[in-house]
Amino acid sequence: MKYIFASRDASELARFKSMIERADIPCAARKTQLDLPMPLAPLDSELWVVNDEDYTKASGLIKGWSHPSQGGGADLHC
Repeated sequence: MKYIFASRDASELARFKSMIERADIPCAARKTQLDLPMPLAPLDSELWVVNDEDYTKASGLIKGWSHPSQGGGADLHC
């Protein structure tokens, strides 16, 4: 399983998750919390590609969507 993307914007993460799943790439969304007191700690949503061999294809989809004319530049974390 490989980490591919994170965002505090749940709708953005849901968009990417849906796009990756439409390409028949299994993925999972997780929420992580920063080590801060509860009222101040925002939750980051993370997107993970289940099969490592699908990572390159999935990251290409995200890059292409983020910057279609340039073909890259998404905030990917690997």
